[in-house]
Amino acid sequence: MPDPSWSSSPPEVNYLRLAGPGVAGTATTVASAAAWQALAIGDELASSASALNATATAVDFEGVGGLSSTAAVTGL
Repeated sequence: MPDPSWSSSPPEVNYLRLAGPGVAGTATTVASAAAWQALAIGDELASSASALNATATAVDFEGVGGLSSTAAVTGL
């Protein structure tokens, strides 16, 4: 039977209805948040390493191709 208050409840309340009561219901959300945070940190590190690599090698770029390559990297 559909819940008549589903559409009028805030998302947090509906989530708790789906996940279940207590710590067991929210543990998966906390674990998911930790995994997303770790992924974001990894992406930041990769971006920093890429920028450092581009800066270190940009000195050797010459001509139109070098300018185009440098412009492409700074656009990221």
